[in-house]
Order: sequence, then structure tokens, then C-alpha cells
Amino acid sequence: MTNRIRSRTTILSLTALAVGGLALGGHTAPANAEASWKGKKFNVIIRSGPGGGYDFYGRLMARHMPKYLPGKPNSIATNMSGAGGIVAANYLMQRAKRDGSDIAILTRAVTLAQKMGERGIKYDVAKLNPIGSATESTWVWVLKGDHPVKSLTDLKKFKGMVKFAGTGRGSASYQRVKLLEVDGYPVRVITGYDGNEEKTLAIARGDVEATSGSYESLRTLINDLKLTVIGRMGNHPGTKGVEQATDVMSEQGAALAAFASAQDQAGRPFFGPPGLKPDVLKALRAAFRDALKDKDLLRETEKAKRSVGYVSGEQMEKLYAQILGAPQSVVAAFKGLMAVPEDKLKGKLASVKKGGRVLEIGGKTVGVSKSRSKVMINGAKGKRGALKAGMSCEVVAAERGSKLEAKTIDCKM
Repeated sequence: MTNRIRSRTTILSLTALAVGGLALGGHTAPANAEASWKGKKFNVIIRSGPGGGYDFYGRLMARHMPKYLPGKPNSIATNMSGAGGIVAANYLMQRAKRDGSDIAILTRAVTLAQKMGERGIKYDVAKLNPIGSATESTWVWVLKGDHPVKSLTDLKKFKGMVKFAGTGRGSASYQRVKLLEVDGYPVRVITGYDGNEEKTLAIARGDVEATSGSYESLRTLINDLKLTVIGRMGNHPGTKGVEQATDVMSEQGAALAAFASAQDQAGRPFFGPPGLKPDVLKALRAAFRDALKDKDLLRETEKAKRSVGYVSGEQMEKLYAQILGAPQSVVAAFKGLMAVPEDKLKGKLASVKKGGRVLEIGGKTVGVSKSRSKVMINGAKGKRGALKAGMSCEVVAAERGSKLEAKTIDCKM
């Protein structure tokens, strides 16, 4: 992080709602007739498999949006998982119908992945049409209630070291603490905890003093354990009065924090494909907005203990422009935060379990993925099921979540 950002303007461009020169949305000339879905089937494509937040909100909108679309079409929800959401985004970009019949809920990281140059991307967010987000997310840093630190300002002045619980290196809970560390805050992240409950239990046991996560996910635990929210990135009403990180960090630190968290402000984003006529996009955005006020929808979300937080398509356009227009110095710094250190293990496999899915080597337990781990046996491509205890191997592994996973395995009989 050697390139110093010279002006606060850069931060404002990432935290306010504008970046000049970028226009999102692949619009065509105005249509003559009012949009209608009469006789059409309305399809909501979901970027992940059944279960989980994206599936919940995708099916929720598939049930309730048609009530507010002209023509009141029948609807379906289609799960399209793969490559962390890239498959669904590519489909929406290349193959989805351009008449408003197909929309999609995509990963909140859809724009960040494009800016970071992830492999396999064939979409361009600047050509997609944001419809709205069903909720927004606010990131928070929390400490045990009896700790003398009560704000990020207090933390910056604190003379001791504050230990934060995180999941794996490279995870959001790791990255967001590293944001503070590189900005000069006296913090250290301890990884290996599996989810919010484990992280907050570590605070209760006294193993660590703090953790971080989305306020929506941590809210109940914050109340139950009487934790103090010392900083935030976002605007959940429950965090009113808590310091915004971008207000108290250095210029470069604030720009980096803004870049990292911009995607959270549209936590469950829905898009239409390129080429939608303006009247079709207008009708989709209005139906989305009105559906989120629907009494039946609100009863469903309350029963499921899910939150609703409307973000308009216009707001999404500006948020994504922030990410696409971020300076390369900020992107490079963020890539540094995302870098996950590798462990290089050499020796004999002490054990092989679950058909090659779990290995023990060099005193460490390593997971083996069918798709992500590359296995070589005697110089030829192999399968994890062919790995045997006693083989002499070299394993390169990195943390994934709270566990260690092999990237490459090179063994000899």
C-alpha cells in the first residue's frame, strides 16, 4: 500500500453515490407501447442451489413480484448454481430473454468479481440492468461489553492488542479486521472459528475480545452477549450512532474500506439482462419495489426471521459504478488483503479418510476438493480416491473458510 491517495475526493467517490463517466444499464430507445407480461412466464434465476439466503429471496420475489407486473404472469424460480454465481451472471448476460421474462438474483460480489478479474467471467455489469435489492447489509466490528474500547476512535488510541475471532484467511471476517490492521489499529485476527456462533462464543470464553460480521447476522448474539458495536460500514437503523469506518480511518484506509464494503449495500441484488426497453425496466423496478411492501411477503420474511431492506435499481447503478471506477491502487491493496498464505507440506500421508476427501500430512488435516484440488500421482493426473496412506507427497494447501484445503497434491507410490 505505497501509493498514497492524495484527495478525500477518492473516498467520496466510493462512499457517495456517483462516479462520473460510467453509465450502467444496457437500455434501448423508448418503446411505444406499455410493457405487459400477459401470456408470458416470469422466470427468476437464482445464482445458487436450493436453501440459503439467495434462494429464499429469489423464490420470495418469484411469488410476489408477478402480482405487481402488468398482465400478472405465472412465475417460476430456476436455480442455476456454479462458479460462485458466475454461471448465472453469464447466462443473464448472454442467453436470457430480453423482454422482461427473465431476471436473476446474482451474487452481491458480481461487480467486485468483474473488477478483480476473476476467471470465467463473460458478463459486464455495466450492460446489465439493476432492478433492486431485497436487503442491504451493514458490516460491524464488535467487542465484549466490559472492554474499555467503545468506538473505533478509542481502538486507535488503545495501548494494548485486541484479538478478533475470524473464520479463514481470505474470508470477509478476516479481511475486515485486516482493514483496521493495515490502517494502524492495534488488532490481530485469530482464524479457525466456524461461523458467528463460534466466534462470539470465543469472546464469551475469553479466547478473544472481539469479532466482526454483518449486523443482520450478529444482531441476536450482540444483544444476548451484551457486545459493543464499535464501528460499522453501512446504515442499518440498529447501528445508528456508531462510528462509520470511513469517517475515522485515514484517507487510504477509508477508500479501501469503502471499496471492500460497497457490494454489501445491495446484499441481495436482482438484475435484468442487457437490452431491456425502458418501459419494461421501469415496470420491473416498480413491481419489485411494491412487492417488498406486500403484507403477505412481509409475513413470510417475519416468519423466516429474514430482513427486508429495499435498495432501488438507481441506487444500485451508482453503487456498482463506484466499484467499477475504483482506482487501481485501491484494487491492488484489496487484492493484498484477499491473498491467502499457502502451507507447503511434505512427507508421507499419515492417513486418508472419506475416500480421499480428507488427508493427514505433516501433522495437519487437509481437505481435498473434487473440483478445486489438483491431484498428481507418479507424474500423471490422478483422482483423490486413489490416494493411499504411506504415499510420499508434496501438498500445497490454503485455508478455505475455517479449514485447510489442498490446492495441489503431488504423490509417488
